[in-house]
Amino acid sequence: MLFKNKWNQLALFLLILGVNLIIFSIIALGTTVLFWKSMSMENPAVARYSNALIMLGAFGFTALLHAFIVNQRKPFAYLQMNKGVQWKTVLLLVLVFCASMPVLSWIIKWNEGLHLPQFLSAVEQWMREYEDQAALLTKRMLSGTSLSVLCANLLAIAVVPAVCEELLFRGVLLSWLKNSFHRKHLAVWLSAVVFSAFHVQFFGFFPRMLLGVYLGYLYLWSGSLWTPIIAHFLNNAVAVVAAFFYNIGYISVNYEEFGNGGEQIWAVVLSFCVTGGLIVVLWRKRIKG
Repeated sequence: MLFKNKWNQLALFLLILGVNLIIFSIIALGTTVLFWKSMSMENPAVARYSNALIMLGAFGFTALLHAFIVNQRKPFAYLQMNKGVQWKTVLLLVLVFCASMPVLSWIIKWNEGLHLPQFLSAVEQWMREYEDQAALLTKRMLSGTSLSVLCANLLAIAVVPAVCEELLFRGVLLSWLKNSFHRKHLAVWLSAVVFSAFHVQFFGFFPRMLLGVYLGYLYLWSGSLWTPIIAHFLNNAVAVVAAFFYNIGYISVNYEEFGNGGEQIWAVVLSFCVTGGLIVVLWRKRIKG
């Protein structure tokens, strides 16, 4: 069969991804001009809609179409979406997220403080300007105070990325790497590097890569794509909800500083130890759904 060959599968995957990126970017451009009379990403509604549409089309649809072509009989089993998650596992995922906040905050600050060699200073300036623009766009999207904006942000920033990115990077890419090279750890780390690189944010590369590693191992240990989807959703949703409560004055710390314990080394060490212990519990349980 044509698509039993691993390299044919990879070529198919990249082809579908490239075509869908072009198609859905054009659709996003056309529909936003039609409905909003503008493609300006300064409009939070335009940003939410465009990002969600492109992610649904380029990531989600690509992964589903690839699965249907490669495994027509059991596409959802191919993506490991045919197995559920126990409520105890969800509780553990919540505990891991809460425990990891201080150490992740420290890693984020460390990554933000990295500098390229002097001869690459122009490249570093470009990257920082690009990331500042991305941060400004995110801030605009999260700036609303109405429940409708909160729901829109949860859908566009938490639900859609959690499902679509996990379909693409864990359901397809990690699975292909593991099945092709029979090195599960290599597959987890390589897929995490690609996952982080796809976001084109050098000064957030390492914390996002570590998130990808965590999600990858959740996928392998559980045998269910729903496990990393839930963990990914939790990571994004907390930032959305924290920003909302900050905007309406219920909390005094904004989403960029949420869980910040980076200045206190004891909090970082404690966070690292507790998080590591909880992840060991997840590993020992094999997260049976």
